[in-house]
Amino acid sequence: MGDSKKKINETHLGFIQNVTDRMGQNSFHSKNWCVTVISAMVAFYLTQDAATMRPVIAVTACVVTILFSLIDAYYLHLERGYRYLYKVAAQLVEDSTVKDFSMSRPKRYKGFKKYIEALFSVSTGLFYLVILIGIIILYVMTSI
Repeated sequence: MGDSKKKINETHLGFIQNVTDRMGQNSFHSKNWCVTVISAMVAFYLTQDAATMRPVIAVTACVVTILFSLIDAYYLHLERGYRYLYKVAAQLVEDSTVKDFSMSRPKRYKGFKKYIEALFSVSTGLFYLVILIGIIILYVMTSI
């Protein structure tokens, strides 16, 4: 590989790595905001004495958790695609090539099925499932 081609490849890998880092940061921020918002909602929930408000707050907290999980799964889905693009650009995957400076994720890492896999992964699905279970337990325990 010539020096010019090597320099282009290193720059391309740097671009892909920057995008991957941003997707990871966005995923972290999604989890962080979810915990913050749900904590505030739980604090508000515990201050309510009216039995009519508590179910509304609990359902709203569940909906908020689901929305944050969808956003987080989207970022994880994108991150996985860009990590695979990095492997292809670094020539770590046989029988696969990518154009210089292409930032398009490979087709095998696009689509609804890959998004669902990201949604139900350990890092996303388990995290938000624990929050949902906590909200439900809180509602059941305070309704007794």
